Amino acid sequence: MVYNQPSLAEAVFDMKKISLSLPQTVAAVFLYAAALTAALFLIQPRTGISVWQAVLETRGLVFLLNAAPALLLNLFVYFLSGNLVVSCFASGAPLALLSVVNRYMIAYRWAPLGPFDLLLGMEFLGVAKSIRPAVYVTAAIGAALFAAVFVFALIFVKNAKPNPLYRAGLAFAVAAAALILNKAVYANQTIFDRLPNNGSAYSETDVYQSRGHTYSFIHDFNVNRLVRPEYYGAHRGRIEAAISAPRDNANPTARPPNLIMILSEAFSELPLSPQIDFKGHADPLENYKRVKGESLSGFLVVPHFGGGTSNTEFDVLTGINSRGVRGVPYCFTLITRRFPSVAWVLRDAGYRTLAMHPGAGWFYGRQNVYPLLGFETFLDEKAFWPAEWKGMYISERSTFDAIFSEYEKAAAESPDTPLFIKGITIQNHGPYVGKYGRVEKNFNSSLELSSEDSEALSQYFHGLADCDAELLRLVEFIESRDEPILLAYYGDHLPSFPYGLLQRIVPEGDSDPQARFFRLPFIVYANATARESVDLSKIELPEDGAVSAFYFGAMLLDLLGYGEDDPFFSFLNGLRASYPVALEKTFAGRDGIFYEFESVRDESLAMYNSWAYGRITGAF
Repeated sequence: MVYNQPSLAEAVFDMKKISLSLPQTVAAVFLYAAALTAALFLIQPRTGISVWQAVLETRGLVFLLNAAPALLLNLFVYFLSGNLVVSCFASGAPLALLSVVNRYMIAYRWAPLGPFDLLLGMEFLGVAKSIRPAVYVTAAIGAALFAAVFVFALIFVKNAKPNPLYRAGLAFAVAAAALILNKAVYANQTIFDRLPNNGSAYSETDVYQSRGHTYSFIHDFNVNRLVRPEYYGAHRGRIEAAISAPRDNANPTARPPNLIMILSEAFSELPLSPQIDFKGHADPLENYKRVKGESLSGFLVVPHFGGGTSNTEFDVLTGINSRGVRGVPYCFTLITRRFPSVAWVLRDAGYRTLAMHPGAGWFYGRQNVYPLLGFETFLDEKAFWPAEWKGMYISERSTFDAIFSEYEKAAAESPDTPLFIKGITIQNHGPYVGKYGRVEKNFNSSLELSSEDSEALSQYFHGLADCDAELLRLVEFIESRDEPILLAYYGDHLPSFPYGLLQRIVPEGDSDPQARFFRLPFIVYANATARESVDLSKIELPEDGAVSAFYFGAMLLDLLGYGEDDPFFSFLNGLRASYPVALEKTFAGRDGIFYEFESVRDESLAMYNSWAYGRITGAF
């Protein structure tokens, strides 16, 4: 007699199924929520701040706050579908995905994944491209295993199903409980503030790391929005009086200088780190150092680390500190009408205003926002074609070729009309590993660096040398012109290296340990004709040369002779001396020491915050 061997599929399907009663099913939901929460805690990056410490300090409360959303979501889907496996997958997959993205957001941007970040899909791609391929292989294997477990569980785990009407009622009850819990607990700022923070109270990353990503994410979703300062009413009268006070408008030189403002992607002084030298290699900042010596120079303390270009733009153009409006996805979303800016001051004074960016016009909504900021013309990547591409983006050379061309065209069309051109470069945008193909190591370091970190630095310095070469060409261009030209050149943020690498190579020095990661160089250079009428020495900077980015536009207006045309920018030029750097809740004083902001003691800074809020809302 011949017996047929069962196939593998038949053998699998003949295996004994696991059947769960209703109490066992509900218990499994609770156990899964606890296990998922523990797994999400393990996914959090290792930054020296442990959420487990907060769990112990709160006797499990932090764990419950992070586990409850997973539990309620699991129960809700279970009661709707009647399938335990489906509910576990539906609750686990999105939370795990958010946690993984958060892990790499912190690693490459030193910023946790917040709710408004979900609106910036392209920013995710920017971070994603910086992640080494091995991580994607690991993620793919993990996803495949997860899918295999899901399919296996669907086949072999069977659970009790209450009748549909009963389940619908329970699903409604869970949804109602979730809404009540969200309102009473997750939206409660007092509860959030009382939980332990085992890092800096002013570091969003430390807060998320201490209290768990799931809980912090949901809390921020509830509370992050544009908030009026509590002292706003006390300053309204003074602000209105300052606006209506007589002032000396437009006192420029006989021939107002043209202004070329260049935001240079990820331009920094990292090559000047004490841990790095270029003996035997080309110095990627050779020209910058020479130009810097002939310029007004210092550092802008920008709002973001490793990204967030548009918020640096917002700060410089509007004079408003984007750190004060962290409750919006990015500050360009606040601009829905004519918005007061440096461009409007100059345009109202008779300047032609032009903005150029060698990227997609829709990114960050620039094609809609720039006209509202006062730019008569905005040229996006299409205006740069045909262009040389380098490192995945339009090259520095092609960018400046286009800027020079537009400048010459405008100067020829209206030689007596002053011109403001705002340009942005993009070539040296991350990711950096493999960015420019094969690049030999081009620096020396006293640090022991991984091969990946060494590669990223070499690639970045290779691109930085191109920025340096084009800076020299830019200076030579404006020196070749007879009309007065003022050049403002600055970096937008540090390159998107892992935070651990930057911790080792960014020099310390600020009394606020985080401020050093937001210091980017700026120079203001005047050509020979402009030097006859523009006094760069009139701008006083603190000893370390560092000022918040939101002061920069007001400084430039002052140099051009329009510092009094807008009372807000005039106020900024006075405020800078006492509060050169303002972060979210701290500021640097004249002595360079950081202090905690107190609205009564620091009345001028509080008035600035109120005025900025009024500019945003259209009240002033």
